[in-house]
Amino acid sequence: MFQICIVKPYVTVGFIFATLVPVFCASEAFYVMYLGKSSPFQQGDQAYKSVFIIFFQGDQLKTRVKKICEGFRGTLYPCPETPNDRREMAVGVMTRIEDLNTVLIRF
Repeated sequence: MFQICIVKPYVTVGFIFATLVPVFCASEAFYVMYLGKSSPFQQGDQAYKSVFIIFFQGDQLKTRVKKICEGFRGTLYPCPETPNDRREMAVGVMTRIEDLNTVLIRF
């Protein structure tokens, strides 16, 4: 008899120092995508960071990914699990950006 095991997919997004990207992306356990272009961030001296997206399955890898990101001093951002939650978050972000643009245009 076969057992069906449903493994939950996860997505983690964040920033990492650009110099650490090759080492960070070397894992075989999960798939990492990152923007090849780095953006400067002010942290005393100018430091460059790259955006990354990690795709993986399973709760054990979720803990491992979080620890690896912390070890590389990556900044993690929440990514809702369901498409509807992601859509709501995107609408909220777009609304805040529009509000900020309105304020900036007035000044």
